[in-house]
Amino acid sequence: MLRNREVLLTVLIRPSDEQTVIDLVAQRFPDMPRIQFNVAEDDPSLRVQWAQEHPGIELADRRCREVIADTTGTTAQRCTEHVLDVISPNARAEELMTSPFPITPDEYPWSAHTELWT
Repeated sequence: MLRNREVLLTVLIRPSDEQTVIDLVAQRFPDMPRIQFNVAEDDPSLRVQWAQEHPGIELADRRCREVIADTTGTTAQRCTEHVLDVISPNARAEELMTSPFPITPDEYPWSAHTELWT
């Protein structure tokens, strides 16, 4: 049971990829609380992001899901950044670049619910 449950991100993901992401985050950041995926409201901006970064590729069974974690003893920002380091490994470097720069397509379009990389 999550004591201090916080929504970290909303992602567009296939159901078959959820456990893989959970496992990869746990392997890379063993001290971080385990993440979970929950049903999320549809976020049209993530569908737009998918279409822009993956032209001509259908959404298939991708759907919006919330990534949540128990942030007791840590911060939502730290947890969110760790999840992003796994699902969007170029995001941290792209944040430091000056526009215009080439965007690396994300396998899982995402929207953060906390400030990042401050």
